[in-house]
Order: sequence, then C-alpha cells, then structure tokens
Amino acid sequence: MSYAIVPRPLNNPNRAAADANGNARLVAINLRALLHCSPEPLVRQFLNQMPPGNSGVTVSGLFSTGPGRLLVPERGADKLFEVRVAGATDLTGLENSVTGKSPV
Repeated sequence: MSYAIVPRPLNNPNRAAADANGNARLVAINLRALLHCSPEPLVRQFLNQMPPGNSGVTVSGLFSTGPGRLLVPERGADKLFEVRVAGATDLTGLENSVTGKSPV
C-alpha cells in the first residue's frame, strides 16, 4: 500500500470550513491491485484531523513505520503524530447528497 496526504485541510466547501474543521485527505493506493488487475479497491480515502482553526499548520510528509502505520509531521505546530490506517473508515464512496461533494 502506498500513501499520500494533502498538505493542508481541504477547502470543502470553502476555505473558512477548512480552517474550522482541519480535515486533510489521506489517500491509500493499492499498487498490488492495480498491477495485478485485482478486484480489490485501488484507492481508499481517510481523514487526517489537523488542529482546527490553525491555518498555518501543514503536513510536510509521511513516513511509514510498518503496515498501515504512518508518522505525520505537522509544520507550524511542530508536532509529530502517528496515524494507524487499520480500522479507519474509508470515506471514498461518501458524498453529500446536496452538494455531491466528498466529505474529505
């Protein structure tokens, strides 16, 4: 599994909402499924909760510490968090019925 993260909270539906909620998208990409034409999901999306109301905080990278375990450093907050993807809710298929936008 490969992972990517958006460096700051998403402007969904707008910048004020992003600053207030601190939700940044974390994406898991299943390269094995892609390369072997497996029926498993290719992409899964999760939320990484950043400090709400702190627009100066960004994620500077991801570092794997084991299967489904990532270290996430936050610039501006000078903090390091461990994220465990196992057991997290996959938000890929969720959409807002009014706006049609993903919650992440």
